[in-house]
Amino acid sequence: MTKLTVSNLKSHVELKKKIDSFFLTAKNNRCSEIPKDRSFRVRAINSQIFRIDENTQIAQEELVTKCVALLGSKTGNEIEIENLAWKVITEVFEDKDIAKDREIFYEKILESLVQKSETTFGFIAPNYSIQLQQDVQYLRVGPIEVFLSKDLGKIVFGDKLGNKLKVSIGEEYALAYYGGIVKIQLPLVSWLVKVRSAEGNLEEEAVWLINIMLSLLRISFPYEQYSSFPSTGELEPNPLTKPYTSDQGIRLSINSTYFGGFTNPKYYCIDKKVVAITEEDEFRKNANIIFNPRKDSDLSRRFAQGLGWLSRGRQTSDRAERFLFFFTAIEALLGSNDKSAPVIQTIARHASVVLKDDPKERIRIFKRIRNLYTRRSSLVHEGSRNVSSSEANSVQIIAEELYRRVLNCYQLDQSFNLFQTSLSEASHGLKWPFESA
Repeated sequence: MTKLTVSNLKSHVELKKKIDSFFLTAKNNRCSEIPKDRSFRVRAINSQIFRIDENTQIAQEELVTKCVALLGSKTGNEIEIENLAWKVITEVFEDKDIAKDREIFYEKILESLVQKSETTFGFIAPNYSIQLQQDVQYLRVGPIEVFLSKDLGKIVFGDKLGNKLKVSIGEEYALAYYGGIVKIQLPLVSWLVKVRSAEGNLEEEAVWLINIMLSLLRISFPYEQYSSFPSTGELEPNPLTKPYTSDQGIRLSINSTYFGGFTNPKYYCIDKKVVAITEEDEFRKNANIIFNPRKDSDLSRRFAQGLGWLSRGRQTSDRAERFLFFFTAIEALLGSNDKSAPVIQTIARHASVVLKDDPKERIRIFKRIRNLYTRRSSLVHEGSRNVSSSEANSVQIIAEELYRRVLNCYQLDQSFNLFQTSLSEASHGLKWPFESA
């Protein structure tokens, strides 16, 4: 996405029209007191009162929609932009010159949008996905840090808060204020995520970055040493939500009654071997490409999106949802920019090229993915939930191995078109990747 500036925002003629329309309708609906006509809503800000009629509502919605489109879904939040517009408009209504007021409002809105597009937050939250093992106290991958909660003050605030912050360890997050002291209870491990987003989207965007990180860790770790990570088909905890440990509900059958049991959550156990991998130059290089994709590298952007969907698939227990999320990850990586290309044939063929060099093995994988796609089509287009656990697990295995192979065999900062070309050419029987790619 192009960096927003006041200068390039001024080139958007349609935005100027929306700003002017909102300004004039709000100006015309200022009131000296709350209207007695209760058929209208009112908005009171800083002792200024506005009647919200249909025209004002339409102008407000059109301005907000346009601003969100320009900012994007991460840094654009409808409620924040609506509140911003009303806040700014009350600030400029001191002057009696309508033309001057309108120009000031226009400039202030543009400046505020640019500021919102550049705002970065730090987000601290309880970590229910990771356990730090042995002497490991800290892990960093891109904009995400994992640390022992007892070190919160030292890692995040340094000496700024002194004795005003007290951290205790418990099962879940809790916050209290007492005698000028902030008391925070956290589980053993916490997250710190640097996020560029709207404040209203902060938690959602932070979780998405965490999910990208978890999948990157998973596909970077040697497959034969997966014993420290959740296995295929096992449910992962949501990164910020305390997992259930007791089975929910009572199961009844003709011959027995089952009153539940205990389930151990499947964590990512981070030991020194995992930390060592994250400190390798190649891992750091790939992490930087994934979390900070170049404008001309659609491949790294697609790769990052797919990693997030892989995590979403592992974090749901519903077979049909898992199936869809894993297929979404496959399509993020292999879906063609050519809208005329046959989707199923292209994805199945390119997946077989990535996964195997032997032509017979490619044919086997091609047929398997095509058959699984038939199940996906029934799910998406007919609402059929006729998906088995083995089918969901098969798509997970295929998807994760695709991402592992691309990570290990291809330069993620290449263009997506070049990546697609390499797959198309290799589908004629060549080994992938090859030098001409």
